[in-house]
Amino acid sequence: IALRELGKKPKEVVEFMRSREFPESKQAFATFARIPASDARNAYEKAEVVLDECDALGIAVIVIGDPFYPKRLERLQNGAQFALGGFCPILYCKGNPAGLNAENAMAVVGTRTPTAHGFKMARRIGKTLAEKEFAVVSGLALGCDTEGHLGCLEGNGVGVAVLAHGLDHVYPKANIKLAEDLIDGGGCLVSEYRPGVPPAKYQFASRDRIQSGLSDAVVVVETPATDGTMHTADFAKKQGRALWVVAPQGNKHETSGNYLLLERGASKLTDPEQAIRFSPTPRHGGQGLMVQETLP
Repeated sequence: IALRELGKKPKEVVEFMRSREFPESKQAFATFARIPASDARNAYEKAEVVLDECDALGIAVIVIGDPFYPKRLERLQNGAQFALGGFCPILYCKGNPAGLNAENAMAVVGTRTPTAHGFKMARRIGKTLAEKEFAVVSGLALGCDTEGHLGCLEGNGVGVAVLAHGLDHVYPKANIKLAEDLIDGGGCLVSEYRPGVPPAKYQFASRDRIQSGLSDAVVVVETPATDGTMHTADFAKKQGRALWVVAPQGNKHETSGNYLLLERGASKLTDPEQAIRFSPTPRHGGQGLMVQETLP
């Protein structure tokens, strides 16, 4: 956190953390960061304030290399295998972090304004995945994301919501209760942004890479060709994730992205069980969905 306060880019932070031993004091941090002692002290103290705020809010800080850091994301940031689309040295987590390293995980994403068929399919998919012990990853947006997580809760599953802002608040406000229910159900909220950072348009596109990165596969329920969901689909392909697209029905605008993704080679999904039957065997070395440990 102190390195980020100094203006270091995420890639630089990852390189620092991988090349040196962590400093255990403000004085040692100056040597670690190779900067004047006064600058190091100021950055370190700002980081301490952030950590104190996280403690007060029940937010855990997970850094790359930590046992709780998602193995799928870590692998995507390793040298020639880099495919995350931007380094992610720090994650903030509220709730049980077990879902970040679930044995099986699938993202359920789509437009905020789905058709009646889209609403129905998103909830069915979320519930089916949960019943088969898949963690359900989404972005807590209205529409398909919300329905996918409601289905996850109906199936007594573990939900992981990736947010595009600090975890001191929930956006959209309409999903505050849903966020609380996900945590109560053993899931978590996760973000790369520290508390106090508000939502911004570019941050939503950035968080899409984490949604796919945390998953073995991505299911696109419904999306226009110009919707942000297409970012998640693009990241899924770059990251080597399986990409499923619900067979489109009805409104051509709301499903124009479905048609486009299918034309580009995505797999057509007509039944939620399909994605489970053909889900790739996990190779990420995750801890498994049933991990009982919790962060201090």
